[in-house]
Amino acid sequence: MAAWTSERLKQLKTRAGFTATELAQRCRVSEGAARHWLAGRRRITGPVTLLLDSFEQRLADAPAESTPN
Repeated sequence: MAAWTSERLKQLKTRAGFTATELAQRCRVSEGAARHWLAGRRRITGPVTLLLDSFEQRLADAPAESTPN
């Protein structure tokens, strides 16, 4: 999979219909961490990238109006 960038994360957030707070909760990180990723101030690394890959795959496989649980 491609590296997680702030732009890719923003696209996922938009497609999933998540707020920054919901994204943080789904990723089990602080809201501050999620906001840093979204702003491009911090790199997205570690195990959370696997979770984001999973969300992205579930969105690709799901009907258009569905979001990952």
